[in-house]
Amino acid sequence: MLSAVLTALLGSQNQAIQKFAFTEIHMGVEFRLAFYATDREQAEQAAAAAYARVEQLEQEMSDYRPSSE
Repeated sequence: MLSAVLTALLGSQNQAIQKFAFTEIHMGVEFRLAFYATDREQAEQAAAAAYARVEQLEQEMSDYRPSSE
């Protein structure tokens, strides 16, 4: 079912949907991300964007950074 929904969302490509997982440490905790995509490059771009947003939030909200709000 999930595969059919993802295929419909991504178009009628003949590429198989795969799960890609990423883990990085941010804000002193392990952030685990999982993406379902047709290729690793697409998943890596999504992970990079998500981790960049986490870094922005950390810059703004950290108790340990003098420049943080």
